[in-house]
Amino acid sequence: MPRAAANRENAPITQNNVPNLSEAMRQSRRCQQQEPCTRDTPLADVPLLSDDELGVLGGWNATRVAYPSDVTLVSLFEARVAACPDVVAVVFDEQSLTYAQLNDRANRLAWWLRTAGVGPDTLVGVFLHRSIDLVVALYAIVKAGGAYVPLDPDYPPDRLGFMIDEAAMPVVLTCDGLRDDLATLTAKADLTTQIAVIDADFDDLVAGSPGDNPPPVAGPDDLAYVIYTSGSTGRPKAS
Repeated sequence: MPRAAANRENAPITQNNVPNLSEAMRQSRRCQQQEPCTRDTPLADVPLLSDDELGVLGGWNATRVAYPSDVTLVSLFEARVAACPDVVAVVFDEQSLTYAQLNDRANRLAWWLRTAGVGPDTLVGVFLHRSIDLVVALYAIVKAGGAYVPLDPDYPPDRLGFMIDEAAMPVVLTCDGLRDDLATLTAKADLTTQIAVIDADFDDLVAGSPGDNPPPVAGPDDLAYVIYTSGSTGRPKAS
């Protein structure tokens, strides 16, 4: 009768790893002599590292640091803007914005978002490809106090419509090149979500909005973003 055989590829023992292996076995033996093991002692309870090695390992993993728990992304960003307003903050292709320019555009859009009803824990869709406008949109939403929801333009229309509807987004930010696609999918899903084009229509959209930092209305415990995953049932699931 044919016999089944399992092929096991073992790691080779070389002159480089023999000393470490030998030392680990000696350490195991020392520990067993100091604290005798029984046949019921789990192998996981037999230490293979010396005290010095345990000290090194502990030092490598001592990464805990104190940080202020009362700050937000917005306050950290605005502190950076104040510290270096003329430094380039974002670059995409041939476009760039300094921290001051990025903050000004984000502030003006944030003020408009507040007039559109965006506040703490309000979900705002971002239907954009990677671009400078995407960065402006994200900062504007959190400055308005809301939470952004990325909407990948490459997703199927039915999936996007479901996400926009379930999240009850009052506004979706997009660009001129995606305006028609977004209008089509919202109309198909019978959604009343407001579409805001933040490149070609930016000046008209934010006309009259100041460039000053909006007073904060969201804190560390409020939502900053919501991400939709595929979900085990095949339907998108927010997290």
